[in-house]
Amino acid sequence: MNTTDEIKRGLLAIITAAFPRLRFFGSYPCKVVAQAGNLLDVIPDDPTMPPMQAVPIRYGVPGVEATIAPGARVHVEFAGADPGRPFITVWESASVLELKIDATLLVLNSGVQPIARVGDAVVAGPFAGTITGPGNPTVLG
Repeated sequence: MNTTDEIKRGLLAIITAAFPRLRFFGSYPCKVVAQAGNLLDVIPDDPTMPPMQAVPIRYGVPGVEATIAPGARVHVEFAGADPGRPFITVWESASVLELKIDATLLVLNSGVQPIARVGDAVVAGPFAGTITGPGNPTVLG
């Protein structure tokens, strides 16, 4: 072992002792293995980080929920660099199986074309009716 390696190890030991939460300021890529509600079980790519269970998702927008496919790629961060407060952010790639948005008004494509939900009354030219559920024919009367 050379002197440079010894100096690096000594410096790392001093920094780690002075700042024990330093590694928890990072963002860690992970693979999703399971989901229960708004909580994910993940395995970090970094082998020094243990698998984590029941990590809450922070979507960044209130009223949003998603069902994520196992195998999706996410990042784990730690609130206040506290290892006991992990949360999910940033999606590298994810198969969103279902997306729920609880909002009074949903605008898509700058609101250029209106959309209708199941149960909405609609008027399309001379036709009027109610949007019915998936698999059921939509009847305009």
